[in-house]
Parts: sequence; C-alpha cells; structure tokens
Amino acid sequence: MARILVTGGLGYIGYDLIKNLLKDNDNEVLIYDNMYRKNLGILFHKRLKGKRVKFIEGDILNERKLIEVSEGVDIIYHLAAKANSPYGLDDFHMYDYVNNWGTANVVKAALKCKISRFIYMSSLSVYGHSSEVLSSLSSPNPSSDYAISKLAGERQLKMLDGKIDYSIVRSSNTYGYNPSIRLDTVVNNFVYRSIFGQTLIIHGDGEESRGFISIDRLTIQLAQIINENNRDKLYHLCDHSISIMKLVEIIKDINPKTEYRHVNPQRKMVDQRFEPMGLPGMEVLSNQVLRENIKSFFNKFTVLGL
Repeated sequence: MARILVTGGLGYIGYDLIKNLLKDNDNEVLIYDNMYRKNLGILFHKRLKGKRVKFIEGDILNERKLIEVSEGVDIIYHLAAKANSPYGLDDFHMYDYVNNWGTANVVKAALKCKISRFIYMSSLSVYGHSSEVLSSLSSPNPSSDYAISKLAGERQLKMLDGKIDYSIVRSSNTYGYNPSIRLDTVVNNFVYRSIFGQTLIIHGDGEESRGFISIDRLTIQLAQIINENNRDKLYHLCDHSISIMKLVEIIKDINPKTEYRHVNPQRKMVDQRFEPMGLPGMEVLSNQVLRENIKSFFNKFTVLGL
C-alpha cells in the first residue's frame, strides 16, 4: 500500500488527481491544503466515502506541520502554489515566498521523513516567449513572476538528488469541469463569460499562442507517473497549442452571441507554441477534440445567463 500526500489537494487539479489515485485500492491519500480558495468539492464527493482519504488543514509555509504530516508517507505530489493572476505580475514577493520557498519546505519535509518519491507540479510557462515551436528540448526562459517562481521551485528539488526519486511535471493551461473548478484559467474564464453574457477580455492583440490540456488528461497522466519507474525526471504535458483569437473563434462558433474586446491591443503578450507532449503511449489529439471538449464544457452548465 502506498501512502500519498497531496499538497494543495483541495484545488482544481487535486480534485481529479485524488480520484485517479484512489482507483488503486492499495493507495491511501492525505490531502494537505490551507483552504485559501475554499474549493471543498472533494470533501463532499460521495464516492470517496469510506475510502482511504484524509484531510489535514495546513500551509506549506508551516515547515513543522509539513514534517508532522509527512511521517510515514511514501509519495508526495506537490501541487500547492500561488497562481491567482493569469499573468503572474501582481505580487512578486508572494509568488517567490509560496512557490519557491514553500516548495523548499516540502522538499525538506520529504528528506526528513525519507519518502520514496516526489512529484512537483510545475508549468510550461517557465519557457517564456519563443518565436519557435517549443519542445521538451527547449531551454527555460521565464518572463513572468509566476513562471520565475515555478522554475525556482524546480531548482529546490536538486536537494533530492541521489536521495529521493523525483519528477517535475511542466503542464500547460488546464481547462474543463470539476466541482473544484477555477474560473481564472483561460478556457474556463472564456466559457463562463460566454455563458453569462459577459464580454471576453483579450489582453494584447490575442495572436499569441498558448498550450492547453483538459483536466481529465492532465490528472490521468499525473496519477500514472508513479508507475513510470522514474524513467524520466522531467515530463511535459500539452495536448493543444492555439492562439487566443483561435480560441475565441471556437467559443463564438459554439455561442454566436459571444462578444469580446481587446485591452491594450498594441501590447505583445508572451507567445508559446508547443508540440503535443505527454507520457509514453498517450495518443496525440487534434484541435477538433479541443473544440468538442469545450462544447461539452458548455453543456455542463445547468443555469444559463439571459
């Protein structure tokens, strides 16, 4: 039986990851979260009643409590992070404090408690702007405070070299429904605003590309990583790469009433075009699948706007 600690486990990604981890009846999951976002969906999931899952309220900045809850843990999934702004420009010190030094606390707890495996949730944003198509061979060049802090968090894992097996997961923008949904991610925000008659806000000219992956595909692969025998220390997860304006076209095609406007249209935003990347054996999806997934997401809303 594996005892798994998930920091930030009440969050958007944590919700589906925990469901996937519990499909293995030999796993026990400990959720560690400071309840900052108040996403409590996993605590009310009926199918988890009686399962081996427990919740501990706590912050990754509390090193003493982290060590306490990490005792007897085999695997840590470190998801907890500050990611309030889609551009990561609002509070450099808090990004660094939580995503860099908070990660250092989790790593130190892992070392102190001699866990066997550590998985760190990073971001493809660490690559920054590029005029070329990015791949797993590209070099990081972060341009936002958020991206800088996530790359700094990755470097904290160097403390584990030769002591604990670890993996770093750089993932693209996540979208789709679950009860702990975030509405500040690009696709989720656009769908929400479209459904309720709000204007989509496009920062810059909208011609910059982004990488996207559904919450289902992301968390299925995250859960599988612990079975990969640590063949790779660095994983890249991205299913689609399209421009913001192409995404707007998809939204408008699904809901023709959708309106949008540009803010600072002369401003050039970070452009990131990725080749599809995933775990070995994962099929490559067409952009048509992205459209179908977004349309399915529209249909999840049971209450509509005027």
